[in-house]
Amino acid sequence: MLENFEAGQSGWCYYGCSECTISVALKDGKLRCFANHETDEPVPRYKLEVLGVDGKFRARFLFWDNNCVKLIEKSALELKRQLIKKELAIRVVFQPKYGSLSVVRFRDNEESCKKIKENLKS
Repeated sequence: MLENFEAGQSGWCYYGCSECTISVALKDGKLRCFANHETDEPVPRYKLEVLGVDGKFRARFLFWDNNCVKLIEKSALELKRQLIKKELAIRVVFQPKYGSLSVVRFRDNEESCKKIKENLKS
């Protein structure tokens, strides 16, 4: 049974090289990957951590870009663009002892978003 998705410390995606899938970093004023490719526009790529539970056993799985694109049927860039346009009501649980934040549920209907906005105003 899939218990939850965890974004990890760096989120659900990373910015990769436009020539390969290696992450990019600023080096000498230019974005470069560790293969030393220079890129002007880094590409968002999936890195999704999933927690699976089977009775008393728990296992973490890491899904990289190619597998996520096959499962979700959208690139990370397409999903980011879609999420920017969409308003979501997200319920999370924060566990300060472990420094973790887990998404419990989310809804994308107008009524749920409106309720949350009204509660935040008071």
